[in-house]
Amino acid sequence: AYNLALEEYEEALGIFRGLAESSPEDFLLHVANTLNNLAGLHSDTQEYDLSLAEYEEALGVYRRLAEVKPEVFLVYVAGTLNNIATFKYNDYTTFAK
Repeated sequence: AYNLALEEYEEALGIFRGLAESSPEDFLLHVANTLNNLAGLHSDTQEYDLSLAEYEEALGVYRRLAEVKPEVFLVYVAGTLNNIATFKYNDYTTFAK
């Protein structure tokens, strides 16, 4: 199940990244959402460094979107900050030991 999910997330991410190159306002949100999903998957499989990098990349995309439309995208920034905090508290601290 993990390998299938990983393949599908990675395929989706590649498609969304490609679409975002020509139409970022329409597809960057999907890039960030997929990164968030991948981060959760990698956290569940204890791939902590990769998970944190994906969360941080998603956060960067959400922040970029929030600069233009904060009323729409700040909620995504807050949600991802929450994910990162939970990850660091629960998973990454265990990994760092």
